[in-house]
Amino acid sequence: MRRGGRPVFLDLRAIRMPPGAVASILHRLSGVLLFLAIPLLLWALERSLAGPEGFEALRAALAPWPVRLLAVVLLWALTHHLLAGVRFLLMDLGLGHALGPARASARVVTAAGLLGLVVAAWGLLA
Repeated sequence: MRRGGRPVFLDLRAIRMPPGAVASILHRLSGVLLFLAIPLLLWALERSLAGPEGFEALRAALAPWPVRLLAVVLLWALTHHLLAGVRFLLMDLGLGHALGPARASARVVTAAGLLGLVVAAWGLLA
């Protein structure tokens, strides 16, 4: 609040997020996506282990492009969450927590997550 008691307008589009904040937000988003996907993934596992008929039914269910797009998003979430989790664990151990290395590792994790997205899209949507 300013002196006159009026609220300050923050233009969120104009605020540049530091690389660590982007990696942290994406880590949380990927964790939520993975958590929400647990029932779907358990259903797919059950169908795939139900026998040859169940496996073929699952393959047919995974054939449409929207389902494959969902699989690509979940593979990105898994890749990013794993890499960001390792980054945060290493930082908890005292490795790379200074500003320069922390920003560099955040950029590497975000870029590797995007690379995982491209590889998953190439394999599943092509």
